[in-house]
Amino acid sequence: MSFAPESQPVVSVIVLAWRLVDPLLEALESVSRSVDAPPYEVIVVLNGALPNVRQAVRAQVAGVRVVDVEANTGFGDGCNRGAALARGRFLLFLNDDAVVAPSMITALVTSADSSATGQSIGAVAAVLLNGDGTIQEAGSRMVSTAGTVQLGAGIRPESPDAAPYLLRRPIDYGSGAALLVQRDVFTTIGGYDTRYRPAYFEDADLAFRLKALGLSVILEPVARAPHLSGASTERDLRFRQFASHRAGLAFIEHGRMYSPRHHSPTLHSTSSAWFPKRSLSPFATMIC
Repeated sequence: MSFAPESQPVVSVIVLAWRLVDPLLEALESVSRSVDAPPYEVIVVLNGALPNVRQAVRAQVAGVRVVDVEANTGFGDGCNRGAALARGRFLLFLNDDAVVAPSMITALVTSADSSATGQSIGAVAAVLLNGDGTIQEAGSRMVSTAGTVQLGAGIRPESPDAAPYLLRRPIDYGSGAALLVQRDVFTTIGGYDTRYRPAYFEDADLAFRLKALGLSVILEPVARAPHLSGASTERDLRFRQFASHRAGLAFIEHGRMYSPRHHSPTLHSTSSAWFPKRSLSPFATMIC
């Protein structure tokens, strides 16, 4: 596949690549099929990528900008390295196991454009979908234990039960699997915090820091992205548990949970409509 060169991109799509080949190529192919998207560039960060991943990018993808990192430096640092090369007004962080729906980029940018919405928006999240078409996450809610609740999880988008979730609305945070952020703001706050290395909670931390600046973090329900969720680490359950617990403790210790000005309007919602119909365990978080 080939991407046309763009001298003045509005959006910089940043894709972190590590272990996956076919999902990565599918993710990039889906970006190329975007409809009515503003001018964009694609940046692929080879974050300690395996040899077969590097070979696939070299042989099958043209027109992307490549950041080659010899060793995996973690999710946050890898994204930051891609952002440092970006030229677009907006950064679209896209997992290598996520697929862009044709209208997703356009919908995210339209929502993020403060002049169009009348809001000061720092980040816009897409609705993530499971392979069976059900909602994986329509924004997430943070609780006091640093556990997270993926809103709308398991509900079919066409079901009446999904209606409260599929609204353009403020959220506590949105998954970094498909997240649009204003580049200038991202740079000003220092990007993703690398204290959470190797992974998890970077997206939640980013959202709370954006809110500390008076910026909104919202869900755009028209923007959809099927997401494999955890495909890169599915063989390493112990690693996922370790990384999630470690990052959750860092999130609490850094004081993100306790500053009222960080909290979004949904954090203290008492409406049962905001809770998915499943149990919650401490440090349960989206696998980005």
